[in-house]
Amino acid sequence: MISLDLLVYALTAVIVLIIVMAIVYRHLHSIELCLAIMFVLIGIFNLSIIPGGMVLRNYTFLLFFPFLLPYIIDYFRPEKLIVKSASSFRFDRILISIYLIFFILSVVVVNIKDLLTPGGIAKIGVFVGGVIFFCHYFPKANLKNPKIWKFLLKFTAIVGIVTGIVGIIFYFGGVNVNPSAIGASSSYFKHPNSCAFIYSISVPIILYPLLFERSEMRKDEFLLILISLFIVYFAMIITLSRAGYIAIFISTMILVFLKSKKAFIFSLAATFLIGYFFLQSFLLAKGSASSLSRLGLIYSAIEMLKSSNIGFLLGFGTISVFDKFTEFKFQLGPLLEDVAYPHNAILFYIMQFGILTLIPLLAYSILLIVKAIRIIRKDKEMNKDLIIPFTVTISLFFQSMLEDTVLFPEFYVFYLYMAFFGYLTYRVIGTHANNEEINSGNSYKGTIILGNQNSKGN
Repeated sequence: MISLDLLVYALTAVIVLIIVMAIVYRHLHSIELCLAIMFVLIGIFNLSIIPGGMVLRNYTFLLFFPFLLPYIIDYFRPEKLIVKSASSFRFDRILISIYLIFFILSVVVVNIKDLLTPGGIAKIGVFVGGVIFFCHYFPKANLKNPKIWKFLLKFTAIVGIVTGIVGIIFYFGGVNVNPSAIGASSSYFKHPNSCAFIYSISVPIILYPLLFERSEMRKDEFLLILISLFIVYFAMIITLSRAGYIAIFISTMILVFLKSKKAFIFSLAATFLIGYFFLQSFLLAKGSASSLSRLGLIYSAIEMLKSSNIGFLLGFGTISVFDKFTEFKFQLGPLLEDVAYPHNAILFYIMQFGILTLIPLLAYSILLIVKAIRIIRKDKEMNKDLIIPFTVTISLFFQSMLEDTVLFPEFYVFYLYMAFFGYLTYRVIGTHANNEEINSGNSYKGTIILGNQNSKGN
């Protein structure tokens, strides 16, 4: 039974969200941007300690699905599919076609039981609709109005900075201490690992102007962004999230490498020295128990997949997978961490949809990254807008090898990741990613945090 207090908190959050969306729409007149902000803010709320988050989480799919349904219907209109199929037989479209065939088999045939409830239909709808929205409609809106993309970057960076400030204050004030992660900062989130994702996403956004737009900034702008970067780096360190450490290390090294190879070598050496002499206590703070727990979860997931050929090939479903994994895990004996997922995005994806959907998806992702590298190397200045989504996509992929939050459509990580992955997809190998658009000069320029009015992109 839902208490009246929690219901009031949840309704208040929805009202505040509607007001925020109205302000955003009045500023940029973009329904797509409003929806993106809504998905992210509700996803953050669902993971936060703010009362009502758990209540709203239970209804997230039913809330999101009606907003995404028009985009799903429009995208799969028969006349559009015919035109797309007849226009060309590119390798990327072949991969997507193979993926869709096996995805449909997994969801509609093998795991049809998960579609027998409104919640199950809504979850699949949000998963599919979220990908379509962020890989097609949202970047299409960005292409028409680059201010939309700049707004999302500023919004994400500011959320990361505010989260970092709250996290540091809570850490030293002993507020919101998670019993399962003593000594780690969670900020206003329920767990430090959930908090770490907002830092790993915002770090490359904040670091980018310091490396690539220093000459366009005033001294006060430079100082503000430098302080912001320090806040987010430090806030990440005190989360004790090893997956987060990996993500910001990779994103920092990618950006530094793109700026200067000499600076990359120096930064790499400096990072290892700082890590060895100053950060070793943070890196080893969780001890071996946490590592053994993660290995136990991964082992359970592998054994579960080995137990069923159909499950391995086409998955166990997006809802049934949790009960299946929990049952199988307990059969293998007690583990140190009582969760219903393996903390590895690839394993968790196979558990839901099967290896036959993963293979074409990975092939498509590799194709995307390779093409993005070629485009950036060909003309880095004209394609600067690809650097941040390229960096975030790669760093979050590696972070997801130790976490699987990115595969939970009720949380903010899924939507932010899809926003960056979708932007990269649309620009690099999407329908409108031809040579003319790649060299159109719509690259992201301008200070992200403060919005330098003297920047070339404004």
